Amino acid sequence: MISTLSKFYNTEDRLTGLLRKISNQIIRRCCDQISLDEIFKGDVEASMVSLDETIKCGVAWKQIYRRTAKAINMSKDKGTQKWKFDEASIFAQIDAFAQRCRDLLEVCEGQIQFARKSSSTKGKSGPLPEFGGTKGAEITKALLDIEASFETQIERLRKLDYEILDVKTSRWHDDYNFFKNGVKDLEVMYANVITTAFDGVTQVSAGVILLEIFYSLAKRLSIKRCVEKKTADIYSLFIKQCQSIRSEFDEQRKSPPLRPNEPQFAGTALWARSLSTMVQEAWAMLQGAKYLVATREAVEAEEVFNKLMGVLNDFKSQHYQNWVETLEEIDSTELQKRLEQPLIKKITSVAESNAYDVPLGHLVCNFDQQLLALFTEVHYWEKFHGEFTIPYVAHDICNQREKVRGERTETTYTSQPFNYHY
Repeated sequence: MISTLSKFYNTEDRLTGLLRKISNQIIRRCCDQISLDEIFKGDVEASMVSLDETIKCGVAWKQIYRRTAKAINMSKDKGTQKWKFDEASIFAQIDAFAQRCRDLLEVCEGQIQFARKSSSTKGKSGPLPEFGGTKGAEITKALLDIEASFETQIERLRKLDYEILDVKTSRWHDDYNFFKNGVKDLEVMYANVITTAFDGVTQVSAGVILLEIFYSLAKRLSIKRCVEKKTADIYSLFIKQCQSIRSEFDEQRKSPPLRPNEPQFAGTALWARSLSTMVQEAWAMLQGAKYLVATREAVEAEEVFNKLMGVLNDFKSQHYQNWVETLEEIDSTELQKRLEQPLIKKITSVAESNAYDVPLGHLVCNFDQQLLALFTEVHYWEKFHGEFTIPYVAHDICNQREKVRGERTETTYTSQPFNYHY
C-alpha cells in the first residue's frame, strides 16, 4: 500500500524509520507491563511471566517482519518496492531490550534460588526446610549467609540511579556483570553446602531425604547439576549396600546366624528375608522419589538389586523345598501316633540321664521332638504370610497345636519333681 499510494514514505530510509518506530512502540508497551519493584522485592514469579512474554513478543515481531518482507519480495505487482532493509537498524533496540529482559530473568531466578521468593511469600524470603542430624544447624546457617550475601547484591541493583529498562543506558552492562560474578560465587558456595550436607551419609534413606530437600531448593542450572551428581552418589551408595549384603550372604549361607529358638529351614529362610527386606526398603525409597533424574548409576543399581533379590528368593525357595521333601518322608499316621505317647517320662537309666542332663528318678517332658520341630517350622513359615504354602500333612497336625500346647503346659505345673526339657 505504501509503495503504490504514498508519495512521502516510498523510500528505503523512511520505511526503515517507520518500522523502527514500531519496534520502539513495542518496547514502550512492554515496559508498562514490567515492574522493577516486583522484580527486586515482590512477586518475582509474576515478573518472570511478563519478562518471558516480552522476549517472545520481540521474537514474534521479527517473524512477522520477515514473513511480510518475503511476501512483498515475491510480489509481481508493478511499482511494489522490494523490502531489502537493514534488519540491524530496525531491530537493534528491541534485541537489546530482549537481552535486558533476559538479564532481569536471571535476577528473578536468583531471587527464587537464594532468597526463596515466590508468589506465595509476597516479597519475603521463604522458609528453609528443616535439616536433621549433627550438621543440620550448620547447613541452615550457611544457606542463610548465602541469602544475606545475595540480598546485598540485590540492594545494589535496587539503588542504581538510572532507568534499567532504557536500552540506551550502557552503564547497566557493568553493573549486571558485577552482579553476575557475585551470583557465580554464591553458586559455588551453595554447591559446597550441598557437598557438606552429603558428607558422612551412609544410609540410602538419609541420602534420599537430603535429595528431596535440595531438589525442591534447586532452581538454577548449576545447582540442579550439583544435586543430580549427588543423585548418582546415592545410587552408588545403594550399589555398595547391595554388594555388602551379597558378601554377607555368601559368607554365612552355609551356616546362617540363627537364634537358638529358630528352626533350621524356616529360620534360614527368614534370615534371607531379613537381608532382602533391608535392600527392598532402600530401593522402595529410591523408587518413590519420582523427582530423581535418570542416571547411569540408576540403571546399574536396578540390575544389582534384581540380581541380589533373585539370589535371595531362590535361596528361600530352596530351603522351603528342602523342608517339604522332609515332610514327604513322614507318614501322617505316624505323626498321629507320636501324639499318643505319654507326656511324662521318668529317667531310669544312666544313658537317659546323660541325654536329658537330669539326675536319675527325675521326670521330664516326653513330647516327641520331631513334632516340636514341625510345630516350630510351621509357626515360622507362617511369618511369610502366604508366600509359602504349608503342606497338608503339616497343616493337619498343626491344627492340634494349641491343644497340645495346653497339655504340655499343664504337665509342667503338675509333675513333681520335674525338669522341663525339649
